[in-house]
Amino acid sequence: LIIFIITLFFISYINKKVLPHIEYIVNTAVNKSIHNDFYYMFDEKTLGEVNLTDIIHLTENEEGEVLTIDYRYDIAYEYLSKSMNSFYEKVSNTNLEISTYKTDNNVIFIPLGSIKSNNVLFSFMGFKIPIKVELLNDVSMKFKTKISEYGLNNLLVELYIVVKTNNYFFSPNNYYNFGEENELLIASKIVVGKIPLYYGSTIEKSSSILSS
Repeated sequence: LIIFIITLFFISYINKKVLPHIEYIVNTAVNKSIHNDFYYMFDEKTLGEVNLTDIIHLTENEEGEVLTIDYRYDIAYEYLSKSMNSFYEKVSNTNLEISTYKTDNNVIFIPLGSIKSNNVLFSFMGFKIPIKVELLNDVSMKFKTKISEYGLNNLLVELYIVVKTNNYFFSPNNYYNFGEENELLIASKIVVGKIPLYYGSTIEKSSSILSS
């Protein structure tokens, strides 16, 4: 009976103290890894393949004012699909290698001292608690165009790629999801034109979302 009570107490302790600690560790490590993958993926060669005028089309009136922003979706989706497949492959291979904690096949070993104390000297003391975890990912991408006034009768047209990741984290007796959205300027161009007064000083429009 005593062993049973001790076991229940230990399980309750893990659920209350250890799992939130692991969630914070994994959240920080995964978001950092995904953030780095996203920005390193778009190197000079990749960005050189982007032709802004191939992807978006501006419709202007006789006064040179921008009326609409349209996407050429055949070209836009081809680029998004290629980028998303490459990025999703990187994200799906995100491991849980965390410098301060030994991991093995998605089993994280948490020193008891790191739970009991915020002191670095004691954070690696005590026996290590093995926790089996699993991480799944979902990725969505879209284009965002921003047009702003740039001097007299000139416009700055900027094309961004926006990536949103949802990460699903599974651990014993618990599940939660986390993620973030990143955007990167991939092309820009100065064109002759004006923004109508009813738009203010900027115009923004996003494309449809492509999901993994």
